[in-house]
Amino acid sequence: MQETKNDIRYGIGIRIDLKDFEKEKMTNHQKFLDINLPKEVRREEKEEENIENQLFPKIRESTVITVPKNTELSQAIYIQGHANKEVHAQRIKIIVEENTQAEIIEELTSSKENYYNASHIEIHAKENAKVKVHSLRAQDQESFSIHLRKGMVEKNANIEWNTLVFGGKVNQAHTQTILQGVGAETQTWIGSFSNEKQQFDINDVAKQLSPHTSAKIRSKAILNDQAKTIYRGKVNIKNNATFSSGHQKAENLLLTESVRCNAVPVLEVDNDEVNCSHAASFEKINEEKLFYLLSRGIEQKKAEQMIIEGYLEPIIERFPTEELREKARAIMQEKTRRKE
Repeated sequence: MQETKNDIRYGIGIRIDLKDFEKEKMTNHQKFLDINLPKEVRREEKEEENIENQLFPKIRESTVITVPKNTELSQAIYIQGHANKEVHAQRIKIIVEENTQAEIIEELTSSKENYYNASHIEIHAKENAKVKVHSLRAQDQESFSIHLRKGMVEKNANIEWNTLVFGGKVNQAHTQTILQGVGAETQTWIGSFSNEKQQFDINDVAKQLSPHTSAKIRSKAILNDQAKTIYRGKVNIKNNATFSSGHQKAENLLLTESVRCNAVPVLEVDNDEVNCSHAASFEKINEEKLFYLLSRGIEQKKAEQMIIEGYLEPIIERFPTEELREKARAIMQEKTRRKE
């Protein structure tokens, strides 16, 4: 990846346009995330190392949330951010102690007054911890949105990421999960719908450092109008991570000839005792599904809308509340109807 003044380049012909991005504005940022915590959880403010990302401001202060060991939370940790000032950025670190189950819900929106919104959330799942993270990102389509996620997974622990990306003029959604301990696992499900001139840069990485680890990455993207999406997924299995598995699949639904989609699933495997696969597919509206709906008496425009709106359902259904699922479906319907 190479950044210039006007773009980020990932290879020949693969780039994100940044000609309208004013990097100097990042320095004047304000916090914007409201965090609702269950009674069992502890919160404090600490300093952390700076984040190595060219589009993320230098923030040392981090909100640190600790979930005690041997706990099953009575309710989810709820992180809600509405960016209504020009520039917002914030960092959160969540430590889930041993033998604990936790669920985290994140909902991000912004107003037209917002130019830039960014967040970095790091989750440390200790031995036997089970964590599910659900993120719905629906910022205004004229904002620059940079959201970075990092997971550290110890022995027999698990982090599951379920993410839906809808908003932002430029939206950079990066998730890295490091499987440190024996038997550590991660599952990543990410869905996106870009339309008009939106540009999405989605990157999911799983690093497997120990034996008997498992990583699954699944991406589904819809592109309409003149949208652009770059999807990069990587499963990296190190030499010591024998008897491990890593699987990834990227599916893309292209609604016009003017969209641009690059999907680059990568496997980096340093030993032979593994089970791995990767795949990428690009398709238009499925003719067989369309024919079936038409044969049932449904008008063509309505049938196409049903196929589009159902494309991300496997990910929407993973969200834990009906309220979140209905919000996601409403956004899907709005974006689909802009196609008319």
